[in-house]
Amino acid sequence: MIGKITIFFQFEQLAFTWMERQKLGGSYSSHRAQSEKHVVVCSTTLHADTIMDFLNEFYAHPLLQDYYVVLLSPMELDTTMRMILQVPIWAQRVIYIQGSCLKDADLARARMNEAEACFILAARNYADKTAADEHTILRSWAVKDFAPNVAQYVQIFRPENKLHVKFAEFVVCEDEFKYALLANNCTCPGASTLVTLLLHTSRGQEGQQSQEEWHRLYGRCSGNEIYHIKLEDSRFFGEYEGKSFTYASFHSHRKYGVALVGVRPAQLPEFYEDTILLNPGPRHIMKKDDTCYYMSITKEENSSFSVANQQPNNNNTTGDPVIVTAKEEEKTTTVPITTTATKDGTIPPQLILQVPTCVKTSCSRNVS
Repeated sequence: MIGKITIFFQFEQLAFTWMERQKLGGSYSSHRAQSEKHVVVCSTTLHADTIMDFLNEFYAHPLLQDYYVVLLSPMELDTTMRMILQVPIWAQRVIYIQGSCLKDADLARARMNEAEACFILAARNYADKTAADEHTILRSWAVKDFAPNVAQYVQIFRPENKLHVKFAEFVVCEDEFKYALLANNCTCPGASTLVTLLLHTSRGQEGQQSQEEWHRLYGRCSGNEIYHIKLEDSRFFGEYEGKSFTYASFHSHRKYGVALVGVRPAQLPEFYEDTILLNPGPRHIMKKDDTCYYMSITKEENSSFSVANQQPNNNNTTGDPVIVTAKEEEKTTTVPITTTATKDGTIPPQLILQVPTCVKTSCSRNVS
C-alpha cells in the first residue's frame, strides 16, 4: 500500500515537472544542432504579427527551407502564438524556448554557439526607445560573448546606438531608415511605396477579388521581383550586346515585359568592385560579361514563354515576339520555348513595381 502511494506521488511530481517543462519550453538538442541548420530569434516579447512577418520573409528564400527557427524569449506564449506554432507548416520548423539571452544556460539550451545566425529583434514593449535599445545592446553583447563567431542581425531604434553593436554583421536602425525613406520620398515620389513592396514578399494574389481595377493591378504587380542574369546567358537581353543601356531597357520591356533597371559591369576600377549601376544611361554600352538586374514576375530561368511569328493579318507589324502568360498560352498557337529551372541562392530580395505580366507589341496601352 505504501509503495502504491509512493508511486502515485512520484507520478504526480513527474506530471508537474512535465507541465513546468512545457511551460518553460524545451531545448534544442546537440544531436539536432550537429545534423541540422538553425537560427535563433531573440525577442523580449513574441507578438504574433512580428513573428509571422519574420517567418514568412525568412522562408521565402529557396535555400532556407531546411533551416529551423528557434524562438528564445523570456515571455510565455500567448494563445495566438500557441495556435500559430500548432499549424503543421510551423510546428515542424519552429521551436520555442523560454529563456533570456543574458543567461548562458538559456543560450546553451538554444545551441547558440552552433547556430547559423542570431536575429535580435527590438523590444517594442517599452515606451522609451532609448531604454529599449539598451536592452537590445545588452542582449547583443551577451550573445557576442557566448558565441563570438555567430553572425548577428540586430534591430535598434536610435541611430546613435549603432556604434555599440558595430560588431554585428547587419544593423537595422528603424528611425534612421524611416526618416531617410521619408526624405527620399519628397524628392522622388513613390520611393516609400517601392521600398515597402521591396521589403515584403508578395505572390501577386493580393486584391484579385476586389471590384476596383486598380486594386487588382496593384496586387498583381506587387508580385514582381528583382532578378539578375549575365547578358551572354540571357534570352531577354542577349541580343542587346553592343547596344546602349537605355536601348536595351526600352526594347526588352517592349518585347518581354521585363524592366531592366541596373547593370554591374564585369570590369570596374578596384574601388568600384561589386557596384551596381542603376540606370547608367545611354553612355553605358552593354557587354556580354555584364550582369543585368531586372524586374519581372519570375526569373528568366524559370519562365515559360512563347515566341510567335507574326502573321500578315495581325496588327503587329514590327515582327516582335509576343509574350504570353501560362493562361493565355493554351489559347494561342505558338512555338513554346521553355527554359530549365535552375537553383541558385543569390537572388536579391523579393518584389517590385508595375511591370505587366503580358506585353504585346500590338497593345495600345501605355507603358509606365
